[in-house]
Amino acid sequence: MTTPADVEEKVAQPMKKLMNTNVRVAIRCNYLIFPVEGWDLLATLAKAGYAILGPLPSRPPRGVRIGYAGGLARKAENIIDGNDERGFLGVSGPSFASAMRGLEELLQLIKTNMGIDLTEKSRFYEIIGHLDIETDKSPLERLGRAMGNEEISKTFNSIFGYSPSYFSLRLVPQGKVPNQEEWFDITIEPDLIKAMSRYNVSVVFRSADKSKVQAFGQDLEARILSLIDTIEKD
Repeated sequence: MTTPADVEEKVAQPMKKLMNTNVRVAIRCNYLIFPVEGWDLLATLAKAGYAILGPLPSRPPRGVRIGYAGGLARKAENIIDGNDERGFLGVSGPSFASAMRGLEELLQLIKTNMGIDLTEKSRFYEIIGHLDIETDKSPLERLGRAMGNEEISKTFNSIFGYSPSYFSLRLVPQGKVPNQEEWFDITIEPDLIKAMSRYNVSVVFRSADKSKVQAFGQDLEARILSLIDTIEKD
């Protein structure tokens, strides 16, 4: 039976709701010349039922490569993108699970139809995520409270004549630099339009170990919500 105390506890629970989630999963490879040529890739995708983003070009003369950069095709809720000069292919979708399935399917399609196993030359796998989180607590206030440093505020005030508040929280791995294979970068900040009720969260996570990327991605939303809980903790 529900008691008044139970009702009060439920009412007291902060409200958070994930909005507009988009996650991209990509593979970056170590090749001097990326072996997945543009026309062959587009033709393979079209044959497999993907909707090509733009007209399929005419087959080039033998020995001529078609390069590519950006969006290539769509299948259901996912978008396939790539860049042959930088040696990567990626899949974007509404969740990590959807994007990861799309990437696995894409890699298998290339292996089966083009005879190229990109996983054998993988340099790293990468997650790039963007999440909007609705809350009943003020991100502007909570981030300021979580990161406020009195000494920094005093120094800033003395230089610029304004009392500052932190607007965003950015977390990176201690002692590492961004151009390494092992890296994460998580930024949490108030939405510019709805600063009193919505967080914008950006996530980058990459590793040469595919299993680490999968483990991180499977709990991505729960990890971010847990981080928001910590920020909003009274």
